[in-house]
Amino acid sequence: MRRTPANRRFLIVLGTLAVLVLVFSSTEPASAGPPLPSNDDFAGAIVIGSLPYTNTESTQGATEELGEPLTSSCSSETMATTVWYTFTPSTDLLMQADTFGTDFPHVGVIYSGNDLASLTPVGCLGLAFGAPLFNHGFDIFIASAGVTYYFQIGSCTDPACGTGGILTFNLQGGEIPEMVLNIKGGDCDDAAQPTKCDVLVGSSFTLSVDVGPIPVQGYSLLQTFIDFGEYFPDRTEDPDAVDDPLTPDFVEGPGPCDDGIDNGGDIIFDGSTVVVINHDRFDSDCVDSGLEYKPTVAASDEFTWQDCDPTITVRSQFGPALVGHGCLTGLTPPLLLSAYTGNAVDLDFTCSTEVTTTEVRLVPALTEGSDPVALTSGAQFSRQNVFGNDIQVIPEVSNLTVNCVAPVGVGGIALDSDLRSLPLETADLGSTPWGMTFAIAAIAGLV
Repeated sequence: MRRTPANRRFLIVLGTLAVLVLVFSSTEPASAGPPLPSNDDFAGAIVIGSLPYTNTESTQGATEELGEPLTSSCSSETMATTVWYTFTPSTDLLMQADTFGTDFPHVGVIYSGNDLASLTPVGCLGLAFGAPLFNHGFDIFIASAGVTYYFQIGSCTDPACGTGGILTFNLQGGEIPEMVLNIKGGDCDDAAQPTKCDVLVGSSFTLSVDVGPIPVQGYSLLQTFIDFGEYFPDRTEDPDAVDDPLTPDFVEGPGPCDDGIDNGGDIIFDGSTVVVINHDRFDSDCVDSGLEYKPTVAASDEFTWQDCDPTITVRSQFGPALVGHGCLTGLTPPLLLSAYTGNAVDLDFTCSTEVTTTEVRLVPALTEGSDPVALTSGAQFSRQNVFGNDIQVIPEVSNLTVNCVAPVGVGGIALDSDLRSLPLETADLGSTPWGMTFAIAAIAGLV
């Protein structure tokens, strides 16, 4: 082609455009990554003001900060791309934190404290050892009034964990569940939560287990365990007369009451399916009680819990003064979640014919520092979550002192309180106050 001035001008324009394209293409900024979550750092933790609480966010832009704890007993994996939440309750609460609805594998740790350097682990939103992790986690714990709690949630450094995703964090709380002992047919120091009750010697009474408050989302299993004996570890227990095949730790010969082995064979089974480990407190040689338990024919007769399925009840007498009860709302999932509060279990007892004092205890299921005799048979509420996991809630429990007392009168006449402590044959009626003298005279027809 012949280059004319016009052609030369055209080529110059094309060259200029090409240079501009190259310049702009080389200086164009890289595409922006996922945005940084507002709660990426500990200091920016989302403050939860009221319960129940739910928040959904993307964690794909999250990072880790200097000094942040990234390893814990909750997982064998090192955490990454973490976000934070915080909550400070004004009263003691039973809390449930969970990540149901999250779409990526993650680790969650619950802490108490006020800064990164002073964080103390409280719980785990699921336990995970080895990638990939679970897409959901939950924990139930008791939160103390005025204590600040932090919730750290993130992915992990293993490629199988991915780089985060859509997180749903849920937090709810309620009053701490309770089980309280009470008595029907006795004189108690408080109608709702007694600590002491008096019952006449030789008299029958009903020992009740009352529930309430209950877990926030209800319960499908109710379990109680009552100890009404006094244990004497310095005694000696006799051997079984017959070897019991249901007690594999059976030991022939007498033994001390503090060796952890039941030699006496006083375990009573409701049916033949309950097998328990041996313990000195299962043996009548090692335990005394001023109360006698009178079981009904059927275990279901002792449940007053309205949502208890009477066909799914268990009653086990582990020893002369240990009795456990359990009931479910059904067998086929999803189980009914009961919101029942009030009188749940009634047990019939008889007081000793002698004046005695007995400490009756509700024993919680095995937790750190608790009485080991109950193990998993101890007092608890339980339910299943949407993934079929059992969620166990250990209630606060009460003790009750039951005094089997002598009648306070002679022939139906009340004695002065100073005379009640004296044997009746030594009571000096000559010292009887004028009110007593007037009562005797009235009965005799003298006034």
